[in-house]
Amino acid sequence: TAIDSLTFVVTLPEQKADLVLASRSFVPSEMDVRSEDRRHLGLDVARLSVEKAGTVQALRLDDAAFAEGWHASEGSHRWTDGKAMIPAALLGDADALIVRLQALTAYPAGENREDYSQPGFGAVPDRVVRKSLSRVHSARIG
Repeated sequence: TAIDSLTFVVTLPEQKADLVLASRSFVPSEMDVRSEDRRHLGLDVARLSVEKAGTVQALRLDDAAFAEGWHASEGSHRWTDGKAMIPAALLGDADALIVRLQALTAYPAGENREDYSQPGFGAVPDRVVRKSLSRVHSARIG
């Protein structure tokens, strides 16, 4: 559910599992010849929080548990690579995940990153995927 253009709330399933925050991505050096940044950049995340019974607790973006699919923290924000893992251990028994973006990002039209993306411009997460041993569950955001 979109709260505003930069904030999204995802209701978490009762059975907790790792989540994947999936989005389109781009490589800055492929969009601007002056850029030397060759990273695949997905979402520019300013804050992640979990909500349980009306209480909101921020997750630390510099937590070492944010490894798979995350670039190094840049202080006030952290980029994903388009497929960022959020470990179940960080979600605990939360009812919801709140994703706050640092800024809106324009992705190249027609850019596909595996099966998570759609052509066009956008800045919102395409979906959050719940990983389990037997199957993958997803929920649309926005």
